[in-house]
Amino acid sequence: MNIKTSWQGSAATASIFSFVPGFLIAGGVLFFALVQADFSLALPAAGVLLVSFAARVWIRLASARISFAMKPDRERLFPGERLELEIELANNKFLPVWVTLELPSPRHLETEGSQEEEVLRSGLRLLSWETRRRVWSLAAKRRGVSALGPALVSAGDLLGLGTRTKTCAWPREIIVFPRRLRMLSLSLPFQEYFGMHAARGPVEDPAWYAGTRDYSGTRPAKNIHWKASARLGVLQEKLYEPTYHRKVLFVFDAESYTALPAKEGEAVPEASREESTRDFERMLEVLGTLAAALMETGAAFGLVSDALCPRQTGMPDAAVLSAGRGPEHLGVFLEMLARMEVPVYGFKTAPRPSRFSAALREAAQAYTGLVYCGASPGEGAREAAREAGRRKKILFVFSRGAESFFEDRPACRAEDICFAEEAQ
Repeated sequence: MNIKTSWQGSAATASIFSFVPGFLIAGGVLFFALVQADFSLALPAAGVLLVSFAARVWIRLASARISFAMKPDRERLFPGERLELEIELANNKFLPVWVTLELPSPRHLETEGSQEEEVLRSGLRLLSWETRRRVWSLAAKRRGVSALGPALVSAGDLLGLGTRTKTCAWPREIIVFPRRLRMLSLSLPFQEYFGMHAARGPVEDPAWYAGTRDYSGTRPAKNIHWKASARLGVLQEKLYEPTYHRKVLFVFDAESYTALPAKEGEAVPEASREESTRDFERMLEVLGTLAAALMETGAAFGLVSDALCPRQTGMPDAAVLSAGRGPEHLGVFLEMLARMEVPVYGFKTAPRPSRFSAALREAAQAYTGLVYCGASPGEGAREAAREAGRRKKILFVFSRGAESFFEDRPACRAEDICFAEEAQ
């Protein structure tokens, strides 16, 4: 993908030859030498003056008509996968320049090699009308969202007498999804959610759009979703809700992972922080794995959580995703998990937003079942059980402290339904 960046600002650095005081000193020495008819002094002064003038002009024109583009081969990937980042610099003028590029390494990606680089650097000589490319190989180490840039592009003369620096921004983000884990052989009632295909009615309702899937070729061309096909690079067909379809709502209680001190005013032990962070990340991986299993059975699924999920604009928002199905909907679900932030430790957070409870009450009517995911049995889990009511199926998945039943409903630990190792 080739997305050109925009220049956001500029700054200049120069040597003594291109400084105004140096220019004036050389001019004064030349004037004095000519008055005294001392050509042995006039010639060096004239040379310095000429070099100073040429350097100032060269530096001022160096950054003009320099185009810069970043071309990552993908924008969404899983931990362990590699991203090839190609940087293209083009000198669209006759004047040759020396260009230096500095790009902060994305937070969730690491460069190839034994040592992790915090900044990707490269120096290139660009002759007249020349285009040069530089490719970095980056490995995704953990889930999250990283911005590429802003990049600093410095252009100057070939002698290194001075440079002008511009900041370039890339408007997109690199998203690393949570790892996909292997699922264990599930026993009922968990198999009813993740191991059995949903019953489907003979007639689909075109008023209830539910997602997309790969085009099978057996349905009319009017069912092709052209926008989704363009995004995924494969023909996608629209899916509609049948007369009966299983809908599952994932309830992720992020507040339950907040590590609190034993006594008020004390610091949270480092071991507690690490344990909570580890459990939080593992539960996100389990959520993504279970959602993928539901997608493969054709079921619809949604998500509600009190976790902060900052959008690309930088404004935090609670994570709420309405029901849908298909690969495109799964991608939105995984992206939401990738954007979730680890809870703040050390103090009690604000009460759970009202929209969290409202979504649970709505889900008790709109969904056929709920899957609650949290750190351990607590008030959040009891609230989910109350809002779901006795008529709805609800499964509890805890990171720790789980028994076989909670509030007379099936419960288990996250490690009992997914392998810890990454799926191959």
